[in-house]
Amino acid sequence: MVDGMNNSTNQEPPIEVLSAQWQRPALELLLQGLARDSRSCEIERLLVRLADLETLRAGLVGVVQSDQLLGAAWAEMQPGRTATIWPPCIVGSDEKLGGRLALAAVEAAFSAGAKVAQAVISPLEVSELRWLEAAGLRPVADMECLVWQVPSSSASPLDEAQNDVMQWKNYAAPTDRRRLEALLGQSWIGSLDCPALDGMREPAEVLDGYLAAGTSQAQHWCFLRSCGADAGCLLLAEHADSDEMELVYMGLVAELRGHGHGHALVQMAQRLTRRSGRSRLTTAVDAANAPASAVYAAAGFICYDRRRVLLRSCA
Repeated sequence: MVDGMNNSTNQEPPIEVLSAQWQRPALELLLQGLARDSRSCEIERLLVRLADLETLRAGLVGVVQSDQLLGAAWAEMQPGRTATIWPPCIVGSDEKLGGRLALAAVEAAFSAGAKVAQAVISPLEVSELRWLEAAGLRPVADMECLVWQVPSSSASPLDEAQNDVMQWKNYAAPTDRRRLEALLGQSWIGSLDCPALDGMREPAEVLDGYLAAGTSQAQHWCFLRSCGADAGCLLLAEHADSDEMELVYMGLVAELRGHGHGHALVQMAQRLTRRSGRSRLTTAVDAANAPASAVYAAAGFICYDRRRVLLRSCA
């Protein structure tokens, strides 16, 4: 039991970690917004993960009364000491239950060792926002989800940005790990991309999370060097199941921003996507980060969705 599960009155049904028999019904409830075929595949995938990892099972909480599932929420533990909070879904109109479930999920995450609990929701989901805020999460950014489609022909090839001033070096693990951690920390200084995240986790923990994205590990990671020194980094992840590459992170040291290096990073991401044979490149950018948004727009990215990010630190 986590603390939030003990905060019920005599009239409120208790929140509990859901046993195996309730895992499938809980996932069906939490994923009810997906199309039927996609939902079935995702449920089967998640049930396998739940069977393998105790930390995942401990975060799946709900209320069962009279042999009926009344609501569920999930704190899905991620590498890098982060937990993704799946917003509560309830059966019926007990609004208070939504807040209780969100709090129970957050407290389960922190009990499992997470430093940060995060949730990503539609800006239109008023109930989810209210429940998550009741659990202590706060909106920190509105994100624009972007996509660039690889052209069907080889016309207008992207320039190879490689010269005496600007050069590229592939990431080599584990030799370059400390080097990338240091560069990551430098790239956060003065960044306009989700500044609320600053200081919540160490660079090493953030990199652990990036490594878990997709199936390619660090195969598509590289350094951008300028005048013989590290100027920035580009981290891509491959998602074979959706035929796409994801631009997980790109960053520049503060003193080199505004000199065209951001365009070079995005163009390299596009070249790597084309070389991989994938059909598109996706990423997300803080809507308040006007310079980055301009770089993506100039490179041909379009916005296909908007999401709101909420965070709560364990500290």
